[in-house]
Amino acid sequence: VYGPEVDMWSVGCIFGELLTKSAMLQGRGELDQIDKIFKLVGGPNDESWPGFASLPNAKTFRWRQKEPPRLRKVFPVNSPSGGQTFLDGNGF
Repeated sequence: VYGPEVDMWSVGCIFGELLTKSAMLQGRGELDQIDKIFKLVGGPNDESWPGFASLPNAKTFRWRQKEPPRLRKVFPVNSPSGGQTFLDGNGF
């Protein structure tokens, strides 16, 4: 269902690309695109997406999180190394 959430996701992707000066999620197909998204922000579960397990195809695919989400590496928050940060401690 299309709603404000879709627009906010799009705005976030656009700002991310403006900050990094590169395309963030260059998938080669639907499954590759979803895999890239989940690697960046983490895979869905009932904690991050209430009701996820009850979706029709939630059990069809098993998204294995091999490594922690990379979002904080791509957009560091209050970097202790003194490097450029994009967000403050509150995520703004």
